[in-house]
Parts: sequence; C-alpha cells; structure tokens
Amino acid sequence: MLHANMVFCLMVDCGSKSTRDKGLNFSRVPSVVTNQGEEAEKLSKERRSLWISAINRDDLSEQILANDRVCGRHFVSGKAAKSWDRFNTRHFKIEVSTDWVPTLNLGHEKRVERKNLEQASQRGQRANEKERKRKEQLDRERALAEEIAAKKLKLNKAGEQVSSICFTNEVEQSVDSSTQTEEFDYLFYTGLPSFDILNIVFHRIVPFVNGKSQLLTPFEEFIMTIMKLKLNMPFEDLAYRFNVSVSTVSRTFQAWMIVMDCRLQPFIKWPEREALWHTMPQCFQQSFGKKVTVIIACFEIFIDRPSNLLARAQTFS
Repeated sequence: MLHANMVFCLMVDCGSKSTRDKGLNFSRVPSVVTNQGEEAEKLSKERRSLWISAINRDDLSEQILANDRVCGRHFVSGKAAKSWDRFNTRHFKIEVSTDWVPTLNLGHEKRVERKNLEQASQRGQRANEKERKRKEQLDRERALAEEIAAKKLKLNKAGEQVSSICFTNEVEQSVDSSTQTEEFDYLFYTGLPSFDILNIVFHRIVPFVNGKSQLLTPFEEFIMTIMKLKLNMPFEDLAYRFNVSVSTVSRTFQAWMIVMDCRLQPFIKWPEREALWHTMPQCFQQSFGKKVTVIIACFEIFIDRPSNLLARAQTFS
C-alpha cells in the first residue's frame, strides 16, 4: 500500500522516493504562470518546456507531471533553482543557471548541456523580440484604425452645418490662424495645412469665377469645392452642410473646377523622365523596364445614362 504523501522521481531509471530518501529535495515540474504578467508567463512556458524535454518520457501526462517530482540527484546543487534565477552566475560562471533545468543523471542519452541551454535561451530571446515587434505593429495598426474611424465619424457627423462657421474672404481683415484652425479643421477638410495658404489659393482663383451663387459667399463656394475634391463628399451631404440645394452645389462645383483647372495648372510640375524612372515601383521596372513613364490610377464617377448609343458606349465601365 502506497503512503499517502509518497512521491516518486520522474526521471528515467531513477528510483528515488520521498519516504525512503530522507533529506533528498523533490521539486515540482514548473507550471505556467498566468497571473504575474506577460514576461513571467513567457519565462514559465519556456522553463516547463525545457523540463519536459529533459525528462523525455513517452508516458508523460498532465496527471503524472502534477503528482510526481524531480529529485535533487538531477541538479548540481541538489535542488532546482528559483524560476527567477535563470541567469545565476554565482556558482559556475555560465550564462544560464545550472539548476534552472535538470541536467544530471537523466537516464537517457539525451543531455541538456550548457550549450543547449544557451541556445534555448537565445531562441527564447528571439521569440520574445519577435513577439514585441508584432505587438508594436498591432498597436500602430490599431492606432491608425482608430484615427481613420474618428475621421470617418467626424465626416459623417450630422452636427453643425458648415454654413454656420464664420469664414472671411477679406484680405484686409486680420485673421488669427490658430482660431480658424480650432473652428474648422482645414487640413482634414481641404488638405491645406493652414488658413493663410487656403486664403492665398482662394484669391488666385476667385477673380475669374463667373456665376456666383446668391446664397453662398465666394469663399464658401471655394471651401465646398475643395471639400468635394479632398473627401469626395456626396452633393447631398454638401447641400445639407451649406444649407443650399443639391443643384446649387452641382453648378458651383462645375464652375469652380473649370477656373481651378486654368489657374492652378502652372503649379503642376511634370518630373523629368529620369526622375520618373528613379521613383518607379520595382515591380513595374522589372516587368516593363523603361517603357513605362507614368502610372495613372483611375476611379469611377457616376453619371446619368446617356440616351445616345455612342455616348453610352464611350462612357461604359
């Protein structure tokens, strides 16, 4: 009949038992620690894996690992090192603590030597580094997703109408740029970083615009056009924000686009062919060599279906 408190050694060909071998230390197989942080969990997983590898028995089960122990004959100091004492250098001046894993009298040809321990330590460090980089990448992607979601929410928010925001189109008036930025996010809605730049572009275009609306100031018409170009907002949304009809938004957008095309065209610089080749994506260089000059990214614009068959064929997508 077995004694209630008797435990056996897990190692192959080791007959140690607690009731007979008095004074011999018996250590539990390390368990995975899940309540002391990520680093402790990783360290405990690695140590448990190394212990199971050192025991190297085919009949191991969770019950055996929980009930039996590893005796002190398999450790240099006679007992297992503490879980936090992995890099103990006091006794044998090696990088990994000698007794962090059982190394003596393993009962099989496989030996967990110092070199293997060092390699296991390096593998664990590399795995930890990869995990850290993966989490940093996930954090960056999560932050970017949250920023995009916040911008979409801001774009779709049916709150204050743009028509209620105070704009100015008078050069003589002194405008505080910081105040304007607080009232209206110019970079988000127009792509221009400040009110001053927005005002310069506006005054280059506005003298040549004909057919101005009676409901909107020229500056509001300009803002509406830029918002359409930057965010591709529906005409219905712009009509609500500026408190005008959809047809007014459409006519205003077409009128301003024609003038902007003429007035801003000189600012478009076409790079030299060598510069284009230098910045060409690698996949295009490999597939087409120097035959490609420019890559045009197209997008769809929904239009009314023409009644003329030729026009319908030309606009079919």
